[in-house]
Amino acid sequence: MVWGEWIVIIGIAVEIVVAIFSATDAWQANPLNRPIVSATADVEFFILRTNSLQGWQPPKSEVESDLDKMSVRLMFKDPDVGDFPVFLECERIQKMGLGDASGYLIRLDFKSNSLGSQWRTEKQSKKWDNFSVKKFDEFKEADISIDGLSDKAEIGMGSCSVTLNSTIERNFSIDSRSSKDKIILHANNRNSN
Repeated sequence: MVWGEWIVIIGIAVEIVVAIFSATDAWQANPLNRPIVSATADVEFFILRTNSLQGWQPPKSEVESDLDKMSVRLMFKDPDVGDFPVFLECERIQKMGLGDASGYLIRLDFKSNSLGSQWRTEKQSKKWDNFSVKKFDEFKEADISIDGLSDKAEIGMGSCSVTLNSTIERNFSIDSRSSKDKIILHANNRNSN
């Protein structure tokens, strides 16, 4: 081989290496591929008929309020296994009676930096620790656990907006009846960047 041919081969090899690094950087720069480091969620829904909340009374003290918030979690269901490896803790609960006494408007605020990682089993950790927004999009269903919620509670309508890494929003809808102590949410197909 002639020197010119070697120079061409070396030049091609350098271009391939540069292309690999550029593709890796572009993949990592995409916000959907970055690990989730923080998440918040705002949930609003109507509960019709006031007797649906008989077991869920307003807290009488700050300690009761903290306990009430600890028992309310937004949990995301693993579509493959059916367990709930990722959840957000409740930060604030607001219950407002509707003027005509037909029910309540419930507002819940959730926040987490750990996404429940401290409670995951070893098997769950392998799959869900440091997961990306793209992986989060696998969640099609979530539950909100609310101790004292009647299984006959009628949910009028509701929505959940989840914000990941302060910039990416995912939406869930509350479109089914509750079961005892929980409300079921479904991912909206309109989720986009």
